[in-house]
Amino acid sequence: MQRRTFLTAIAALGPAVVLVPGWAQAATAKKANPLDSVDRYPSRLSADGSLEFVRGGKQHKKAFKLYMLGGQKLRLDFAGGLRLLLVGPKKVYLRAASAAKVQLVSTAARRRGLLGTELRPEDIMMFHLAPLFSAHVVKKTKTEIFAFLTPKPKTNLSLVQALQKVDVRKSVTKELLFTSAGGDYVRKITRGGFVKVGGLWIPTATTITNLVKRKSARLTLKNVSATKAVSPALFKSAALTA
Repeated sequence: MQRRTFLTAIAALGPAVVLVPGWAQAATAKKANPLDSVDRYPSRLSADGSLEFVRGGKQHKKAFKLYMLGGQKLRLDFAGGLRLLLVGPKKVYLRAASAAKVQLVSTAARRRGLLGTELRPEDIMMFHLAPLFSAHVVKKTKTEIFAFLTPKPKTNLSLVQALQKVDVRKSVTKELLFTSAGGDYVRKITRGGFVKVGGLWIPTATTITNLVKRKSARLTLKNVSATKAVSPALFKSAALTA
């Protein structure tokens, strides 16, 4: 585990660090969160996906179907019956493969891996950062922006702070590096394989890495489509049992 603080992270970014958040100036004038301008999604989205992970020394792969509505609601249906629904920044529902009922995921349960992997409900919540974090830009170049993210009050996230790397040309987050309360780097999310769907850049490869255990899980998407066939009815908790 790397025991580094965000002060050393700032130093590592080089002499071009900007302490006045230029990226956020326009948004601040409008009293908006600068994170609203990145990681945008079509109003309706669907994709086929796979979750890859190592368990017991063997490589495993679990297929799933992804649905998204309004850029804020997200549903994952895994092969075998596990279903997860995110209907707001802090509200996650889960139906386990062996369960008949749908459960509202508690704050503690949001920090537990799904299917015995490093993928946690809290990681899935990170697809939409604006409701969860406030941003402060520390460096800006022609191609990248680096910002420190601080959780908003009452989000109850296990991760205290994050260093975000944004691709300016695509307006997408490429990397999130999280710290614990003690200042250690504990978790990293990297996104890549961006494809343009509905005029917006969507990541098709996401890797979640536990820097303490040195374990990771990888989400891969294909057949990504901005389709009107995604029904709002899919995003009701009762629909997870259908």
